[in-house]
Amino acid sequence: MDINNEIIMNTVKINHNFDPSKFKWLWSKYVKSFNDGNHCTKCLRGKYSRKFSKKSNPNLANDREISFDEERDYKAIYLCGVFKKGYKKTNYPHNVHMAILPKPGHKDKMVFENWIVILEEKDAKRAFIAFNIVSICRFFNLVTLWIKTLFEMQG
Repeated sequence: MDINNEIIMNTVKINHNFDPSKFKWLWSKYVKSFNDGNHCTKCLRGKYSRKFSKKSNPNLANDREISFDEERDYKAIYLCGVFKKGYKKTNYPHNVHMAILPKPGHKDKMVFENWIVILEEKDAKRAFIAFNIVSICRFFNLVTLWIKTLFEMQG
């Protein structure tokens, strides 16, 4: 699959049990490209989802099923949750980072601490997820390096 040229026509759907009140930030982004000249969310080029967003969707806690249908030409979906408790000092092992890539005929489920994400559509898979890396930003850097590598491999 060429992730640089393929346009996703099907909608990725997830079911989740995130409690936005437990997170400082909880958001997702439709990733179209990658720029390693920037840090954090700015390295992931694309639009933010308004549906899976603590800031944009005040009903996110009750909207358990999310259809990622706001964009059509993304290559991946990135979910990020920065845990509120211990913010800036001890929250890193509890932060959520998840990349979802299209893959026809695949379903997946992620369980981490108390959080569950189930990919309901047949056109997506959880491409990468890892936790418990405690150094500041190291985990985000690992995920974004992985996404960048995918773009370069397909490039």
